[in-house]
Amino acid sequence: MQFSASCEKHLVTPTIFLDNTSLNWVDSFNYLGYTSTNKKHADDLEIEKRLREAKIRANVVGTRFGKASHDVKQLLFSTFFSNFYCCSLWMPSNRLLKQAKVAFNHCFRAVFRNYGRCSVSHEMVALNLLTFNGLRRKAIYSLWGRLIDSDNSIVTSIIYADSFHNTVRSNWIDLLYSSNCD
Repeated sequence: MQFSASCEKHLVTPTIFLDNTSLNWVDSFNYLGYTSTNKKHADDLEIEKRLREAKIRANVVGTRFGKASHDVKQLLFSTFFSNFYCCSLWMPSNRLLKQAKVAFNHCFRAVFRNYGRCSVSHEMVALNLLTFNGLRRKAIYSLWGRLIDSDNSIVTSIIYADSFHNTVRSNWIDLLYSSNCD
């Protein structure tokens, strides 16, 4: 399936074939429980859903393992919060990005029973855990490496296309090379 540009509804869309099969033009597509759309910041709802799930998981882990050792909590946090599904593809609004970081910090506080106003990022680094931006950087770097190393000519043509460089890639570069390490 392929996405049509949301502002180009009045244009005639060509029929594109992949292995002699016509690709459908769609506005959104659900794959493995994640809905991608062609609208700017439309994945905000999907991101909010992932963050709610993480907060619930954090409260459950924090409650069930509240008396566990620091090492056990560190392992649990690494296991349950080391990845936000599809976070390398997130192109959220700035408002939601700040909310996501706060939610991630809430997860840390819930698991470690740390409700103070101390720097969560500092504590995460001291425990050798990824901060929210560190987690996103790792996911983006991993995906970027897989795309660059791909032998698939379709993937290669997409990642070297101007439209990809102007949107997704510029967002990735901003995060990967940002002077704000947190």
